[in-house]
Amino acid sequence: MARTVAGEMALIRGRSHKIVSLYADEKSDAKSLSVWYGGKVYDTIEEAVNADGVDAVYISTPNSTHYEIAKKCIELKKPVLCEKPVAISYEQACELFELAEQNGVYLTEAVWVLFNSVAKKVVEWIDNGDIGDVKKVDLRFTFRNSRFYQAPLCMSKELGGGTLFEVGTVPLSCCYNILGEPETIKCEGKVNEEGVDTEETIVTTYKDGVECTVHLSVSNYTGRENATITGTKGMIVIPLFNSTIKAKLITPVKRDSSGNFPSVMNVFDLVADEIRDNRITSSFVRKETILGVIKIIDECRKQLGL
Repeated sequence: MARTVAGEMALIRGRSHKIVSLYADEKSDAKSLSVWYGGKVYDTIEEAVNADGVDAVYISTPNSTHYEIAKKCIELKKPVLCEKPVAISYEQACELFELAEQNGVYLTEAVWVLFNSVAKKVVEWIDNGDIGDVKKVDLRFTFRNSRFYQAPLCMSKELGGGTLFEVGTVPLSCCYNILGEPETIKCEGKVNEEGVDTEETIVTTYKDGVECTVHLSVSNYTGRENATITGTKGMIVIPLFNSTIKAKLITPVKRDSSGNFPSVMNVFDLVADEIRDNRITSSFVRKETILGVIKIIDECRKQLGL
């Protein structure tokens, strides 16, 4: 993701964003990024964050390091956009948001799909009652022998890897954004010999029998990566929801669609605007959603014995 962000930043001209400072635990990684995309490499996080020209920090490091790095950035009064998950426990995440509030510093999580116009349109259709009362949400996010998600970094117990953290945050965030905090959580899944989760089915229930089912896997590809939101009057279908390129509204009396070209720099624009407006939390990826999703993941990990 660091290279994806840096690459788009370098390719799209006329943007107000620029890499001026880099830090990585492995200095060679930062130097490699610097050669291609610019920015000065520093020996410590403190030096990198306090460097001239740094207005905000984007964190794209192993999951287990997010909490400590974000905490240092907040203490140094720098706004933070952190890759998901912002922390690997509910307690850590709460501490970060409390610290951000105390210091008046912006903090949010890079759940990219929630920043784009398609996600906004889906919420608008639901709020307008176009599909009636939501009764069921089904999300699938599965991969077959994915070299990215099977990589040692993503599947390392010590580095906070595993399917829940690596791919679960996005669909669970979408579900939470629609339905809020669940009344019950049930999680079944598979754990490999190293004690890392590779597959889950998560069912969260709400009042009036409403359910959200999330299927996750980095080992068992089901042939779909989409979301379906079913209501009493119709449904919304989001194909390839992780990219959220489009969504379709289907009802007996109305059909509509919304399209979007996903852009990392568009997210940076929106985050920059929120920082300039002196916000300390995001209106796109709400604090309540971030904390609620980590709380669900905590419970799933407990049920799986992780």
